[in-house]
Amino acid sequence: MIHNVYILKTDGTALISKRYGSLEVDEALISGFITAINTFAEQIIQRQVDEIVMGDLKFIYSRSHSLDVIYAVCADSETSSDEIKEIFDQVDEKFIEMYQKTFSDDLLKDNSIFHEFIPSLDTLVQQMIVDKESRAIGKSVVGMFKKLIRLTSDASSSPGETSIEKLQDSTIEITQPDEGLKELNDVYALNTDALKAVKSIPAQDKQYRMALQYINGKNTVEDIILSLQLLGYRLNSAKDFIAFFKECETKGYLKRVS
Repeated sequence: MIHNVYILKTDGTALISKRYGSLEVDEALISGFITAINTFAEQIIQRQVDEIVMGDLKFIYSRSHSLDVIYAVCADSETSSDEIKEIFDQVDEKFIEMYQKTFSDDLLKDNSIFHEFIPSLDTLVQQMIVDKESRAIGKSVVGMFKKLIRLTSDASSSPGETSIEKLQDSTIEITQPDEGLKELNDVYALNTDALKAVKSIPAQDKQYRMALQYINGKNTVEDIILSLQLLGYRLNSAKDFIAFFKECETKGYLKRVS
């Protein structure tokens, strides 16, 4: 089931926001999220990411073929991504037909002109909507959006090495760590009395080596796990990461600051 459809400029300017399901997410929050993901994909991953899966939700977006526009959909994870992408093509074709001749920065001073497109959007989206109740959406979804915006904004300034393995597809699947683990809120910093640089900490596992790049005295263990998933890593359990950081603390490499 489709919950929300957004049409916006690549700089984050919202043109159309339409809710079809039960999920309510602030328009500005979504715009910031999409902009951050685009920046992250271009600067860090260096490839196009067009789908992110977060528990029971998936977030799919696509760029227009000829306009400076992004089409985005938030839907249940069971919704067919291929069908949504077909809808994107139809939406883009119709949007270009209506606005290509007049689309400019001057036009964006009055976004009300784009409201004329909503009936066409409704017609196209109805092809994807099925007659069933919206499944329950976890309370952590909005919080995860906020975390992802911050993490993607900070990714390019992460300390140490930033070499990343390229994924084989354009989907990033994000799993929310178990909220019952209080250690997810732990924050670590480098113990400068023992080491000069975080890259000096021995770690054979590539996931742990990358995790150490996010040690800065500010990121929680949960933040680091989400960051690695954004980089495309299929992670071990959160408990394994907690144990690794505790081991580094015991050996004097790291110190827990909160």
